[in-house]
Amino acid sequence: MVHVGSVIEIEAPPERVREVFLDFPNLPQWTTFFKSITVVGPKQPMELAKGDNVKVDFGNMTMTAPIEANTPRLFKWAGGMWWLFLGVHSFSFEPSKTTPGGTTFTNSEEFTGPMSFTMLKMKPFFGQQTETNFEKVCHDLKKRVESLEAAKSGAQ
Repeated sequence: MVHVGSVIEIEAPPERVREVFLDFPNLPQWTTFFKSITVVGPKQPMELAKGDNVKVDFGNMTMTAPIEANTPRLFKWAGGMWWLFLGVHSFSFEPSKTTPGGTTFTNSEEFTGPMSFTMLKMKPFFGQQTETNFEKVCHDLKKRVESLEAAKSGAQ
């Protein structure tokens, strides 16, 4: 198994960070990593459950991914071919232990399967690029959430 991930502190409560992240129609306003995430079926993102699907467009690749978890603290999907190479992508929204009232947001992926070793061999290139992309999503989400929170505070 190969693990790649990034963690960031966000000055907003976990439920707010999760709400902004799961606002799929507005993803292009704050990140370029995902071109789009679309729910396959009639549900809204907050209603997704294990076994539901999302279509994830990365620009250079599109995949339909089954949801593995959608709880107040975790959103997770899987992608790939389980017999060859499988990635389980997780986004966690935990109450921060260092930022009062804030969130520790984790964006990570675990790769398994017979070909997952390629992530280790190619880590200097592929793995590092993946980590850089995950860090960018974290920073983009932090900027988006904190700017929305600042705008909300300024309006009150």
